[in-house]
Amino acid sequence: MAAAAAGSTLFTRARTFAQYSFDRATGLIRSSDGAYISAGVNTNLTPVARPFALRLILHGDSTNVNLMQRVFVGPSAVSSDTIVASRESLLDAKQIGAARRLSAAHLPYSTNNLFWGTVGQFTPGSVLSFTVPLDYTDQTSNPFLHTFHPDHDNATADFQSVQPQGVESYGITRQIRLTLTPAGTDFKSLTASQLTRSGVYEETITLAGKAGATREYRTAGSFTLQRVSPVATLTTQ
Repeated sequence: MAAAAAGSTLFTRARTFAQYSFDRATGLIRSSDGAYISAGVNTNLTPVARPFALRLILHGDSTNVNLMQRVFVGPSAVSSDTIVASRESLLDAKQIGAARRLSAAHLPYSTNNLFWGTVGQFTPGSVLSFTVPLDYTDQTSNPFLHTFHPDHDNATADFQSVQPQGVESYGITRQIRLTLTPAGTDFKSLTASQLTRSGVYEETITLAGKAGATREYRTAGSFTLQRVSPVATLTTQ
């Protein structure tokens, strides 16, 4: 810092700041003398002030379950059957008013409506795991990207090339784990067990930056799935 005084004399004052470093081996912070400034890292999940609701769209047959960003339910374009389809074009355009589209806005959008599958069934005690990757260059869905903002568009200053991962945006991998719990023994649980499935929701979000650096965030909660269609076949073409 510098301050001018009367006449031509200039007085200066030096100022220093504390230095800290991150120890990747332990996840702790060190002071300038090498001593840890914390005793450990608490990774236990704690309650939040208010839960955040997410929509999950799952479709399963006898062996597999798919997690979907969107799905269409309505009359088929080639038969009189009601179908569960991955594209609107597979439905009867003349009866589109009777169809329904379900969407999960928090999952990555793709033109071809790609979905994420796993081996399993909707049976009590089952564990369904899904891996949802999101590339750092995905201008459609990556929350770190803003296409028309020069500081967050992933482009160099001359707009001629794409910045490396971790400069303006991060790669994202979501590991979603659903543990289905048995229905309760009360009247409501027993009578609704064919139409609903409940359990524990767990998710690990991994951000990928420069030179392979990563950071993880864990969330957990509960879920209840409501059956909206008995159709076991997912029509994709």
